[in-house]
Amino acid sequence: MVTVQNMRSSSVTFDQVSMFVWTSYFTSLLLLLSVPVLAGSLLFLLLDRNFNTSFYDTSKGGNPLLYQHLFWFFGHPEVYVIILPVFGIISESVLF
Repeated sequence: MVTVQNMRSSSVTFDQVSMFVWTSYFTSLLLLLSVPVLAGSLLFLLLDRNFNTSFYDTSKGGNPLLYQHLFWFFGHPEVYVIILPVFGIISESVLF
């Protein structure tokens, strides 16, 4: 995201950049928003396994569906993270 904003020419506006640049920009934005959720859910899992907390353990009042929901918040945008650069490459090759 920083590269797209800072390293482009000053005469090139955002509506003039190529489709691949836009898809790369949105891919990095999706990763920026979804990876911390995965890191948090893995941190909860680490705490459950090593420090005897009860985020996911039902015998101690935890919720096992919490991990599934947190992983879904990462997994759903991950599909778009994988496919968006491909769409950008295809659109660049079709247009030119």
